[in-house]
Amino acid sequence: MSTPIIETKFIKFSKGGHIPKWRQYFTGAGAWLEVLEILMDNKDRLTWGRFYAVQPTIMFCVELYIKAIASYTHKKIKASDYGHDTVKVLNDLSDKIFIFKKIKQNDKLFGLIKEYQKTIYNTRFGETSVSINGEDEAFMIKLAYDLNKEMCVLSGLRG
Repeated sequence: MSTPIIETKFIKFSKGGHIPKWRQYFTGAGAWLEVLEILMDNKDRLTWGRFYAVQPTIMFCVELYIKAIASYTHKKIKASDYGHDTVKVLNDLSDKIFIFKKIKQNDKLFGLIKEYQKTIYNTRFGETSVSINGEDEAFMIKLAYDLNKEMCVLSGLRG
C-alpha cells in the first residue's frame, strides 16, 4: 500500500503573470463563502463544528475580500505582507478605499472585525472555541456578502 501524497503549493505570481493577485483573493473568498453557506444551511446538525468552523470561516471570507479589494484598487499593495492582520489593512488603506473607510467608521463593525481576527489565531489548533450572538454573527456574514458585491462592482465579475 502506497502512502498518499498531499502537496500544498502556494501560487507564485510572476511579473506579467496572467492571474492577478486580487483575482486569487477573490476566488479564495468565494470558495470560503460557499463553505460558509453549507455550514449555515446545516447549522442545526452541527455540534462543536459550530464553534470551531463557522466563525473562522466568516473571517476568512472577510479577510480575503478585503485583500481582493485592496489589491484590485491599489496594484502596488502586497496584501500577502499583512498575513491575517485584516485590521492593519483597514487601518492602512481606509483613507484610500471608501468601503474600508465606512467599515472603520462603524465602531461596532470594526470592533467585531478585531475580535473575529482573533478567531483565526485562536481556533486553528482546537485550543479555543468561539461563540457569538446571532445578531453579531449575521452582521459579519452580511459584511462578507457586501464585500463580495463591492468586489463584483469594481471588477465587473460575478461573485
